[in-house]
Parts: sequence; structure tokens; C-alpha cells
Amino acid sequence: MWTGLYARPDLYNAKMEVEEIHNMSGLSHALSYLTDPNAMGNSIDLVHKAKGLKLDMERIFRMNTCNCDALKRFEENLIRFALDQTSIRMEGASKYSEVKSSGGPSGTQDFNKLVDDLIRDQAKTWMMNRYQSGSISDVDITKNDQGKPRSLRANYRFSGFGGSSSGSVKIVFKDGLPTCMYFWDFPNNCKTPSMSIVAGYAQGNYGI
Repeated sequence: MWTGLYARPDLYNAKMEVEEIHNMSGLSHALSYLTDPNAMGNSIDLVHKAKGLKLDMERIFRMNTCNCDALKRFEENLIRFALDQTSIRMEGASKYSEVKSSGGPSGTQDFNKLVDDLIRDQAKTWMMNRYQSGSISDVDITKNDQGKPRSLRANYRFSGFGGSSSGSVKIVFKDGLPTCMYFWDFPNNCKTPSMSIVAGYAQGNYGI
């Protein structure tokens, strides 16, 4: 799609434009990391985001045929991004936008399963460690005046070079829904929870 003899000229030109922007900002980014007190955490965060983006791209092409409207809109938005133009937006609100205004589910929820699913999704981007699915324990929930979760903490297990180890995660909620995940090794870096899982939670999929 991007390179080679048969690359589409408009998409290839957009790619080159984005690369030029990236190269021009490279020095300033490098200097900012040198003065960043959380340089290691932010560097690891970038690696995780890059791996997550690669997985998302693979998922997009598995879910959509080559000439479908969704991919055509995606291509057009890539070009618009490179040219600093306004993107094409879908008509109406997405299900994720609607979910954000729902206030979260009511009733008793299976937070062990929710945390397990959220960490399992995040673990796809981990470089070394491997999450041990189903290992969630000691879930501690803090609620607001309406009985909705404000935050929760939980322990989990993972395997790495040193064998099986334990870790912990703090999940922050806003308007009844998970918005940030902070893992024990880099507690200042907010990981965005999977919107598909959050949508399922909002729709009551984790109710008991």
C-alpha cells in the first residue's frame, strides 16, 4: 500500500509528508526525553502504543475488504492528516460516544472479570512479560456518593525472565466508566482501556 512500484501516488505522497514532519520534530522530541523525569516510562509507553497501533491496523484490514467505504474513508483521512486538513467524520454519534454518556451500568458487576479482560488486552502490547490470564486477586473498589466506582486496585500475576511474579494495577473511573489504567512498574503512565471492553461493561456485559 505504501511503498513499491504500485503505490498509489496520493497515499505515498501523504506518507512522505508525514515522515518529513516526524523527522523535523525528531530533535525536539529527543531533547524533551533527556529532561523528562519519567523518560523510561514514557519511552516504554511509546513502544506499547506502537505495538498496539500495529495490532489495530491488522484488525482493520481483517474486518474490512480492500474497496469498502470504511477503508476508503480511512485512506482519505490519512491524506487529510498529512495535509493538516479536517478529517471526514461519520454521521451520527459512535457507540463509544453514546457509552460515555451512559454513566456506567447499574447493579452488581464482576470486576474480577472486567480487570482480567482489560489487562489481557493491554498485555498484547507488552514486550517481555506475559500476563497469566485469570490471576486477578484482591480487588479493592472505591466508590462515589452514587455508588459508582471511582477507582479500583487489583493484583495479578505475570511470567517473565525471573519466572512467575506478581504485579498490581490501579484503574481510574470517570462517570462510571474506566478511563485510565496505571500499572505498578510505571505508575505515572496512563494506559487507555480498550473501548470495546468499556462499551461491553457499560452495556451490562459484566453484570452478575
